[in-house]
Amino acid sequence: MPTPQPWNQSAVLLTGASQGIGRALALALAARNARVALLARTKANLDEVATECRAIGGDVEVVVADVTEPAQCERGVAQTLERFSRIDALINNAGISVVARFAALRDLALAERAMRVNYFGALYCTRAALPHLVESRGRIVAVASLTLRIELRSSGVSVTVAYPDFVQTEVRERVFGPSGERLAVQPPRGARFMTADECARRILAAAWGANVTWCCPPGGASGAGSSCWPLRSLTASRNAP
Repeated sequence: MPTPQPWNQSAVLLTGASQGIGRALALALAARNARVALLARTKANLDEVATECRAIGGDVEVVVADVTEPAQCERGVAQTLERFSRIDALINNAGISVVARFAALRDLALAERAMRVNYFGALYCTRAALPHLVESRGRIVAVASLTLRIELRSSGVSVTVAYPDFVQTEVRERVFGPSGERLAVQPPRGARFMTADECARRILAAAWGANVTWCCPPGGASGAGSSCWPLRSLTASRNAP
């Protein structure tokens, strides 16, 4: 029996598809026989990428939308479904950069603009696409950048990002539902919680070792908590590039 080829005939919604990493992803997906909805704001740039994809046999749909507008994200998902009848993957690639050192920022409106695109843009697209991704048992891909770490790597400052699994804390007493109502949250059935002390120990160990990203997924180690591992480690020194 032939081995299934990755991405073959997958219906992919790709944001930020008009240039840079998005363009490269579009071409790579087209080369793998994926069906790709190319989403970005500038139609002329999208048309150029679409032409390149079709030249190598790609099946693509141009979707002109601004990810900072929830209604446009919903329309982009609807257009993708109309063309491909399903969504197997959402790649949240749209993003902008503020070319300035964080300490030098005088107007935080620049940071707010970046958050609207880089964070809320991914949030809006994911919310719109999620029911269809659940139906297809699909994939969500986030393209992110640790630019602050790059900025500070020669300064002696390390940057660590921690993603804890379920942790036993009082935060469950301050949980809000989708309409803003207070909720009494019960642990998911079968969930294993690590203690706050264990979580703190792992975060401090990761930060001291200058691990860039420390992931604590469910169902790992035995005992009170789950296993954790660095997704990327700085092995040479705290200030390694």
